[in-house]
Amino acid sequence: MKSANAAVLARYRLEKATRNLEVAREAFSKGYYEEAVGRSYYCIFSAMRSLLALKKLDSNSHQGAISLFGEHFIREKLFPRGFHKIISEAKDIREKAEYGDFVKVPKETAARHLSNAELFLNKVTEVLEKMLSEPEER
Repeated sequence: MKSANAAVLARYRLEKATRNLEVAREAFSKGYYEEAVGRSYYCIFSAMRSLLALKKLDSNSHQGAISLFGEHFIREKLFPRGFHKIISEAKDIREKAEYGDFVKVPKETAARHLSNAELFLNKVTEVLEKMLSEPEER
């Protein structure tokens, strides 16, 4: 069993990821595609951080959290390599949509990122539940 504090933090971050996905879906349904990709990215980001909490890892930057996730989850083969591409593309489109001038995200692009966020969240939930049920390493 993982330490109680790490488990509580991990579950809180997973709930936050789930809320971000709900907001992304709502934004998408209203045609707010830039906002949908932004919330889709934050779903992925919070989900990543939920697993990092179980390993008592975190970063002060987005890129740092992504690097830690790659090192401890993708490199360790807990996630397929293709998930790294999902993360980096989501980060890139979110930055363009939020900070770029005159950026319009097409519906198809937003739909793809929303779908990727759902896939990512489902996989994180599966891995998190498995990690929570395993004995803690000393």
